[in-house]
Amino acid sequence: MHRVMVTAVLCLLIGLILPVALDTVQDATMPYFLQISTSEARDQYYKIHGNSRDLTKQQLEDMLRKWAKEQGEEVSVSCFTSIHDTTLKRSNN
Repeated sequence: MHRVMVTAVLCLLIGLILPVALDTVQDATMPYFLQISTSEARDQYYKIHGNSRDLTKQQLEDMLRKWAKEQGEEVSVSCFTSIHDTTLKRSNN
């Protein structure tokens, strides 16, 4: 349970750092966790970010955390990996 929560929080962070709206999963700039998500899940993710101006930071975090938890372990782990890679790239610049 703890691992799932940590992964969900990390997924939330990558979502806050790299919110992008892309049309296809072939786009190389799309984070892998979104590429392996269902089209419905990607639509939900983009909808959350699209409505983020109307939300408090806490509400956005809660919604993204819930979204990540609902996607399953493969997407959550991929999300964690994306965050780790992004963090390393930012710290090396």
